[in-house]
Amino acid sequence: MQAPFLLSCKITHSCLKFLERRGEDLEPLYERFDWPLHYLRDPSSWLEADRLEFVLQTLEELYGQGMRGVASDVATGDFAQEVGHAAPQLRAWGALDSVLRIVPGVTELYHQPERFLSSFMSPPPQVQTISRHADRTEFRFDFSDDRMPCTARYLKAVLESLPEFIGKPQASVRWHNGLVGIEWSEHQVPLPRRADTAQQDEPSLSPDLLRTILMDLANAQRELESTRRQLQERDAELLGLRSEPVAHEMALHELYKLGDYFARAQQLVTLLRQAVKSTAGSQAADVLIRRTAWERVADEAPQVIGRAQAYLRGEIPVVPKPVAEPMLSAIPSTLPLSKASQSTRLSFFDDSRGV
Repeated sequence: MQAPFLLSCKITHSCLKFLERRGEDLEPLYERFDWPLHYLRDPSSWLEADRLEFVLQTLEELYGQGMRGVASDVATGDFAQEVGHAAPQLRAWGALDSVLRIVPGVTELYHQPERFLSSFMSPPPQVQTISRHADRTEFRFDFSDDRMPCTARYLKAVLESLPEFIGKPQASVRWHNGLVGIEWSEHQVPLPRRADTAQQDEPSLSPDLLRTILMDLANAQRELESTRRQLQERDAELLGLRSEPVAHEMALHELYKLGDYFARAQQLVTLLRQAVKSTAGSQAADVLIRRTAWERVADEAPQVIGRAQAYLRGEIPVVPKPVAEPMLSAIPSTLPLSKASQSTRLSFFDDSRGV
């Protein structure tokens, strides 16, 4: 049986966070969707492509009118594009946000587009590179703009905004039914210098190390997807036996957390393996351990495993939570969160610089 085409809820989480920053009323969404909002806010969740496209179309219908461009006061009316361009400020992608911010150059951002797109698509797209140069690249993958126009505009805008994660100007992107051309500049956008920022606090990372991190994250995601499909099959069997669906859903969410913890552990191990070989030595390792909040992960992982097993065995009674409360609110951020960024606590990674 062919695996369904899924899109990441990083997209829906970004949209909802964008609307909250604009002060929009989200109450109408409770009556428009078949899925609770806490599921759409979970960047580690996935949704069938057609359903996620419906969510984007609904959001554009409700909130797209009168949208204003980031760089101008002209109303654009393109909700998906505006959310995509705001991605560097929203910090709604979990681990991906943290990795992108330590990439040394724009060329590395676009070096392996299939790995970046696999963070939003499952199964991962098969990318065919047509040409690659120092300041531009062109590739093709299977994607239908007619079937998913809102998703296409969002991903196009995201590709345009990627350089802003490292302080560079937006790229120019041509996109048509999976044929993508990208041109960029390595020119640095001037940023205000913080007096309290010590340059040595951020150990420099080589492009090879960054590629290794991206590969590890991609491998972890593929393993998580394989586990998710197995759990879906098991879910269908249990529903056929008229098992308790609510208890099983709780167990699935707990197991999704394990996938998040696994990805975090993979990143930590990879970073430490490289850091101890650098000139920074053990000092850099200590910095990385603090940035990834490893002690919190090691403390809570056994509890999460135990809860998942207990839910599956029916040893813990299921108490339904209010719809407005995220089911994954217990997941800690990889990095310490400031008071201003508490709304992003569902992300299992966050930017190392507190807001």
